[in-house]
Amino acid sequence: MGVYYGGMGVVVASVLARIVGSSVIVIAYHLENDISLKEIFPKEMIRLAFSCVVALLFSLLVYHYFYEKISFYILGPVSLLLFVFIVFPFNWFHPMRTQIMKWLYSAKKDK
Repeated sequence: MGVYYGGMGVVVASVLARIVGSSVIVIAYHLENDISLKEIFPKEMIRLAFSCVVALLFSLLVYHYFYEKISFYILGPVSLLLFVFIVFPFNWFHPMRTQIMKWLYSAKKDK
């Protein structure tokens, strides 16, 4: 990848290799222990993952469109805020957030 795409190709290839390698381990574990693959990706997680992909694509599109026109010091935070605004609602209404908050409150009461 580095020969064709330079340093960015190496970074992308290493990230993809980590994702695929980790996925193989998780899927193999679930198959070996007869755990349904639906437990890996419940509906809420699929929505969250989809929102992250959409937010990433929009952020990259904005970044590449304005790359030559706006300073990096403005464009970087704008891209980050765009990502956060797209992903935040899916995180806020995710059922695991309420479960984590319950765990934190109960741990605080126990002290």
